[in-house]
Amino acid sequence: MAWTQLAAVAEFAARRRARPRDRDGFAADELACGLHLTWQSAAGQLEYAAAVAGRLPRAFAALAAGRLHPVHLRIIEDETGILSPGDTAKADAELAARAGSLTFGQLRALAHRLVLKLDPDAARKRKQAARRDAQVRRFREASGNAGMVARELPPDEVLASWQHVEQRALDLRAAGLPGSLRELRVRAYLDLLQERDSRAAGAGSPGTADPADNTDPADNTDPGGSADPGGSADPGGPGEGSAQPPEPADIRGKARVVRPERCSRRQSRFMQAPGCCRSSCPGPARAIPWQEPT
Repeated sequence: MAWTQLAAVAEFAARRRARPRDRDGFAADELACGLHLTWQSAAGQLEYAAAVAGRLPRAFAALAAGRLHPVHLRIIEDETGILSPGDTAKADAELAARAGSLTFGQLRALAHRLVLKLDPDAARKRKQAARRDAQVRRFREASGNAGMVARELPPDEVLASWQHVEQRALDLRAAGLPGSLRELRVRAYLDLLQERDSRAAGAGSPGTADPADNTDPADNTDPGGSADPGGSADPGGPGEGSAQPPEPADIRGKARVVRPERCSRRQSRFMQAPGCCRSSCPGPARAIPWQEPT
């Protein structure tokens, strides 16, 4: 079935190329209507079928004989597309004979090695040819959110851009913004694209307590030991002599600040969410009432 459709599409493409030039631009539209494809998919199918039938006759014949899977043929065409006609013929003969006994991954690895053997400069040629298709594209996710992707960019510029996003995410975390590093990378990415700075908006957001500060902001006891006006009774007041003795170790009512990124299994008994560790972080840093270990 796969060979029959490819052969029919290749014949259709060949006949349309023989027609006047003014009608050749509608071949993809006609094929899209007949195969229920989008115009882009139909145009890609026309190009692929013509390339396979013209450049890889042995692999195409192996598909017709049932010795190759359609994915095998796709891999061979993809890997050998950069070769000259003479090298393509050599690769076609060898890969068509061996592909049927290989998995898809094994075939791709074999084809890649063979292409580099036939043309050592193939990797550079492939990179330069693909760079002409560099693009930035936005799309709608199935969930209803949106996505943005950039393809075929220079490797050095991608690495430099990633380091820029990573450093901005670390700066956001240092400024106290809540969220995991993965979530902060998203915010940093959008900040850089839109030329904004979330640090100014999130400077006063909750969850920015210093891990070294183990005191509750509501605890107004000063270092000299004077009582809080809302705490124990004043010596001359109505509650004189009824104040309760301090709790052992003088830590009751305090708060322990735990930053989930640094939470370990040994600390998990102090967390509200049992079992918290690096692989299951419950959320941003927050003050959690102290509980005596059991």
